[in-house]
Amino acid sequence: MRIASRGRRLVAGLIDVALLPAVAVLGLDWTSVREGIPTLIVGGAILLWWAATLGFWTDGRSVGKWLLGLRVVNGAGRPLGFLRMMVREVVGKLGSGPTLALPLGWILVDADRQGLHDKLAASYVVDEATGPVRRVEEKLASRASSPGGA
Repeated sequence: MRIASRGRRLVAGLIDVALLPAVAVLGLDWTSVREGIPTLIVGGAILLWWAATLGFWTDGRSVGKWLLGLRVVNGAGRPLGFLRMMVREVVGKLGSGPTLALPLGWILVDADRQGLHDKLAASYVVDEATGPVRRVEEKLASRASSPGGA
């Protein structure tokens, strides 16, 4: 396993940040013709998002990290686990409040590409070369390098 690139971490983070509002907006648009139902649907969509997020945390991932084939691991290379992921995500990121740029910005200057939230949880984000996006990238690369490929 290798430490994930800053770019892949950024894209995974953007996916995670964009997912909740996207789910809420889709729920609103789909039910806007019925009074009272949008709140129920949006609330259900948000609960579903949290359930998926919490489920991914047990495996050291987020939805964005899963899509890009990234995983949060401890120093031994094992998935971080739910409790340490919760500390990393809730205390390390959300606890930073308006200063969120500092913990995340630390990734840009740290040799191991760790944010302060990673340091707090003694975690590393690694690229496992798996996940739906990675498989598509590999397939396209193999086609391009094969004889008669694009």
